[in-house]
Amino acid sequence: MRIAMTLGDVAAPDVLDAQIAYHLHVGVDVVLVPASIAIGPVREVLDAYARQGRLHVVDVAEPRASARARLARLAGADHHADWIIDAQPGEFWWPREHNLHRVLAPVPPRYGVVQGLVRRFVPRVEDGGPFWKRMTLRPSLLPDGARSVSATESAVRPVYRAHPDLDLCIDGGGPGTRQPLRSWYPIEVLTVPGSGVAPAPDEVSARLEAGSLVVDDRLCAALDALHGGEGFAVPTSYRDNPWLRIPTVVDDASYAVECAAVGEVDLARLDEHIRELESRITWLEERIGPRVLRSVSRLVRRASR
Repeated sequence: MRIAMTLGDVAAPDVLDAQIAYHLHVGVDVVLVPASIAIGPVREVLDAYARQGRLHVVDVAEPRASARARLARLAGADHHADWIIDAQPGEFWWPREHNLHRVLAPVPPRYGVVQGLVRRFVPRVEDGGPFWKRMTLRPSLLPDGARSVSATESAVRPVYRAHPDLDLCIDGGGPGTRQPLRSWYPIEVLTVPGSGVAPAPDEVSARLEAGSLVVDDRLCAALDALHGGEGFAVPTSYRDNPWLRIPTVVDDASYAVECAAVGEVDLARLDEHIRELESRITWLEERIGPRVLRSVSRLVRRASR
């Protein structure tokens, strides 16, 4: 099995460097990026991985959204990927297993989309150190937390099974993909905070006590271990990393409660699709039903003669 990651856009060079190195260590086999982003310091970062054969810069003439879809299809067609992570800037896809391969390999063929739960860290005051040192606090999805179920609608990100007709511009990947595996989130998408005001120390303390914020230093520890103070090394292949903490029974129990909140939103979307399908069936019945009845009546009259 092969896993590809596509990057249609990039963040700062230091974030990009960490992002690529991290994913190559946890199971990504190849990274594809469009040539349009390979400029200046970003190009230097990309070249270091390209020289090792782990990254490919691809010329795509399409607009940005279409370019993402083309990169995803090329990952399957030219690089033999079975699964594709369409990553956004500053995302670190954390498997709740020893690596991404162990998460995705058991997924039955009928399922074409596996979802990851987004964990977006809160902004922190910059102190001149590595960016990941400030990625240690994030909101909780537990019932006592500050976020409501309605606020979790954008809290999942998809991993796609490769397919010739894969279209990332369409929700779910388009008609060529198979159905999504719902209400199971075996990957957490640890995300660099966007622009925003860092909360004051008193606010942080209050939110930690209330449970709306939690301490999560997993990514900080992982990037510390990978960097080693001398830069990120390019692995020849993925491995089982000692810093990739496998959840305990207690961790899994808390995670299940958080996933339940996201699952409720997912069910709401499913309900919307069901209602739309019912509406279409009603329309077909109203439009086609009378025709069928007339045809049956004619057949009955002919048979009775």
